[in-house]
Amino acid sequence: MNALVASAQPLNLIYAGLLKIFGPGIAPIAREFGLGESLKMGEVKACYWPVWRCDAIAEGKVEVRGSGKEGKGWLGVREGYVPGNAFAPLSYLSYAVPPLPDDLPRYNPTKHLRQLGDDTEIVAVPFTVSPMAVIKRIRYLVGRRTWEGIGLDERDWNETMVACYPLFFPIYLAQFEHTLGDNHRVFTVVLDAHDENVNHCRASWPAPPEMIERGRFNNNYYVNPAPFLPTSTFILPSRPPISTSESSDSSPAASPSPILSTPSHAHSNPAEIFSSWLSPGPSSPTIIRPSPLLEIEADEEGNEIPIEWEDPRIQSWSGEERAENWEWFEKAVEVHKGIAALEGLAELSAQLPEGADPKGMVISRTPGQKSNLAPRPMSEIRRQLSNDVERMKGELEEGKPGWLRRFERGLTGEEAETAEVQEAQEVQKVQAGGEGEEGAKSGESGEALERAIGEERKRE
Repeated sequence: MNALVASAQPLNLIYAGLLKIFGPGIAPIAREFGLGESLKMGEVKACYWPVWRCDAIAEGKVEVRGSGKEGKGWLGVREGYVPGNAFAPLSYLSYAVPPLPDDLPRYNPTKHLRQLGDDTEIVAVPFTVSPMAVIKRIRYLVGRRTWEGIGLDERDWNETMVACYPLFFPIYLAQFEHTLGDNHRVFTVVLDAHDENVNHCRASWPAPPEMIERGRFNNNYYVNPAPFLPTSTFILPSRPPISTSESSDSSPAASPSPILSTPSHAHSNPAEIFSSWLSPGPSSPTIIRPSPLLEIEADEEGNEIPIEWEDPRIQSWSGEERAENWEWFEKAVEVHKGIAALEGLAELSAQLPEGADPKGMVISRTPGQKSNLAPRPMSEIRRQLSNDVERMKGELEEGKPGWLRRFERGLTGEEAETAEVQEAQEVQKVQAGGEGEEGAKSGESGEALERAIGEERKRE
């Protein structure tokens, strides 16, 4: 498990920055609450908040409403966020946005919990929420529904890849109080502490009760929420125009692009649905709604559901698997964009008169040269695109991460480790015989990585 710590300098520099922000720089928060200069800071606590960052790919069958045909959909998520603990309201804050270094130090309780000295306690909030359980719950919530003229049934979808990276994110919790006449208010501000430069650290605070009572703030508990799915791509088949009278979600009478990349401002897009579920808005100025994650944190009898740390889909943020996952993810996006474009051309060709072969403009790019724009017949464009898609499909399958291949084969534990060693040996044999020293060096990628999740584990 990785710890997000400012390893170059002691963490007390961030603590000093916290006091700096909440001292002279307290005015912006005070103005937000309409409190003038009567806002005072009380106790400050430091803790490590459990965070899951997740990469995922899912694909499945969809029904194109109004045409009677079926098609394929594809969803890709990069660095999506899932809280590692259901404690509210902290679980309503997303930690998907701050850019993180690739090489993070491994969590060491003896070292990291004593960074501020023996007199200052740092609390490590435990991981109690499994991202795999979240995926299962999302499937249940999606069920069968119509979205943007497309019928979805979660039973027709499969996760092609899921990779989850556990992190301990350092934060400070600062208590503030305000007294005006007989009215005494206490609230907590959350400050990110992952960066030595305090200007890069987000401060989050709850919406003022007055805003909630007036209905001006009912989407999130905090006033400056970050997205839970900052980068996602939703690819759907092309579909005919639909009328608003036929659409259950009041979609406009238009045929949207089959490729939808978020962030998106459409209320019904998958990223917005996911975020609104994980971070419900306040229902009362004085009541904090319980986290929906409580439903998957424990069973019906209240017993905690353990996280399966040995699941190969739980990986180190600083491990080589993440780099392989990202590279494969980008290839998968290009493949499915190509498939969507090919299907769109087929739909367009079907609407043309028999024998018609209009020309389209094609941009050709050659490294080191200017782009060339030239007209080409649609049949030629389709043929070339089809060849490109087939080639990319082959490259995608060939570049599939080794851990994912073993997972698909149902190999776990010692079987997976044995298969990993055998694959690495085969790679080394081929490269040493065909590519010499450089090939042997690249074969070293078969070495197993240290993983410390719950307890230290080494593969040798």
